[in-house]
Amino acid sequence: MWLLNMKELTRHFYCIAVDTIGGPGKSVPNGNYSKQTFRQVEWISSIADSLNLRTFNIAGVSNGAYMAFNYATQKSERVERVVCMEGGMVTAPFKAMLQTMLMMFPEILVPTRNKGFLLRQGVER
Repeated sequence: MWLLNMKELTRHFYCIAVDTIGGPGKSVPNGNYSKQTFRQVEWISSIADSLNLRTFNIAGVSNGAYMAFNYATQKSERVERVVCMEGGMVTAPFKAMLQTMLMMFPEILVPTRNKGFLLRQGVER
């Protein structure tokens, strides 16, 4: 999702894309992380602090939307703007997941020359 949009977003914003700890395929849970003890708000604050960001915009998709919303409600003094996409409550998990996959993944999974160019440009920036 973000990879294909990052070039345009960087024309308007200083962008930092952070993988969520424990996200599927993103990181391996270990002794330093468990879903029961993960403190999202403190984690996002520590990232912002380490980058010397007193205030910032935050955006998220799906679980990231929940995290962005949660952070904005608990640390509103640090958030200038928040964008939450695809963050609704799932009542029919499989159907909702399938619809999201059908909507988002074909763009990433089906290689084309233009997408390869976009991916290279994003990496080279």
